[in-house]
Amino acid sequence: MSKIRLLSILLVFVFLIGCTEQQMQPKAIFCPAQECEEMTAAAILSADNSIDVAMYSLTSETLAEALISAKANGIRVRVLLDKLQAASKSSQKEKLEDSGIEIRIFSGAMMHNKFAVIDNKLIITGSYNWTKNASEKNKENEIFLQDKKIAGDYSEEFFNLWIESG
Repeated sequence: MSKIRLLSILLVFVFLIGCTEQQMQPKAIFCPAQECEEMTAAAILSADNSIDVAMYSLTSETLAEALISAKANGIRVRVLLDKLQAASKSSQKEKLEDSGIEIRIFSGAMMHNKFAVIDNKLIITGSYNWTKNASEKNKENEIFLQDKKIAGDYSEEFFNLWIESG
């Protein structure tokens, strides 16, 4: 990871830490013009207890490393992936599994969700797959929303998908 990218992640991380003391204002970002990957990594690194991810495609090494760091810091991390995308050669599935992260593969109809719930209060959702192309080439969007009620709705959906994939 380049020093500039690491510095960007750290700056966003410091911003998010400040927001956890009070209600974070909803934030919409657009890739590739804005730093979707860096904002997402910073949100992952701000977790205190748990991270649940339902992601159609996860090939970003940066975001995989952020999840692995969170796991190493004692955060419960669970990742649910689509069957076809998890089998792709660039998927980070094996790297995450090797680090002890709980992974389940949704093998029913296409699992096209793209969301994460952090600490049952912060939701990250939008069109953004956690991939290099989504970060650097595609026209994508992400919303960061801190709302316990909506986080509860997303957590319930994650739980249902997780059970269905077990």
